[in-house]
Amino acid sequence: MIVDRYAELVDRNDAFLALTATVAPALLAPPVNVARLLLRPRGPAPRIVNIDEWAWHIRDRPTEESVQNPDNRLTELLAELGAASASFAEA
Repeated sequence: MIVDRYAELVDRNDAFLALTATVAPALLAPPVNVARLLLRPRGPAPRIVNIDEWAWHIRDRPTEESVQNPDNRLTELLAELGAASASFAEA
């Protein structure tokens, strides 16, 4: 898959379709934010056994982008992603 600086889907291949085959259809409504999609309880996150260890990979690229080119949209996305991954640690 190809995402932009805000983790929004630009293009995808068949592997993306397989990854998202069982997610809530609302999560696939454009514009699809791949980072949000991957960490949502109705996305693939519940099927990822080691989500607590793996979630940082989802936040890594937007975090790097925010350091290099900060803006409010990235800050809000990172806050949301942190809250989403924290919810799995509490579960």
